[in-house]
Amino acid sequence: MKRLSRANLTALVAAAVVVLLGVAALTTARVLESRNQAYDFALTDQNGQIFRLSQERGHAVALFFGYTHCPDVCPATLARLAAARASLGKDRNDIRVVFVTVDPRRDTPQRMKTYLATFDPSFVGVTGTERQLAPVYRAYHVWYQELPKTTAGLEALEAHTATITLIDRTGHLQGFADWSDSIAVLAQHFRAAAS
Repeated sequence: MKRLSRANLTALVAAAVVVLLGVAALTTARVLESRNQAYDFALTDQNGQIFRLSQERGHAVALFFGYTHCPDVCPATLARLAAARASLGKDRNDIRVVFVTVDPRRDTPQRMKTYLATFDPSFVGVTGTERQLAPVYRAYHVWYQELPKTTAGLEALEAHTATITLIDRTGHLQGFADWSDSIAVLAQHFRAAAS
């Protein structure tokens, strides 16, 4: 059997180190990429169909949590999201707005369809059981709580997180917007997520 020369052995070790470093770099890149991946979920949309967040890959997504009986924050936010999306002209088709209920008891698919159509018929509303929604709320750090009724006959109100989560075309978290951001600021967020 032929013995390797010192030069050949050194070259072989160097090649092995390069391969190992390449594998380590690729693994690190994949881990870092997956850490910023938006949590995927499967819930029921306003048409009674299964909606998966991952099916929106290729579009930027503005994810907003609220409820259809909300008297103030939700309709104001959805109106601004619709106006910001419309302000993008033809680029508006690169943006999806997904409204996730925090009131699944009352927010049926039909109720969400009717409600969202008043803002923008392209908006997607999703609902599910408490059990289906709980991991989504945890993943996106959404807090909600039914408020005590102060007057008989009033509808139950919910206090809830009003942050808009922005997800880029590849399904990665892009950042956050506030429900009170102006239309111009929301449009800038949309452009950044869609680029």
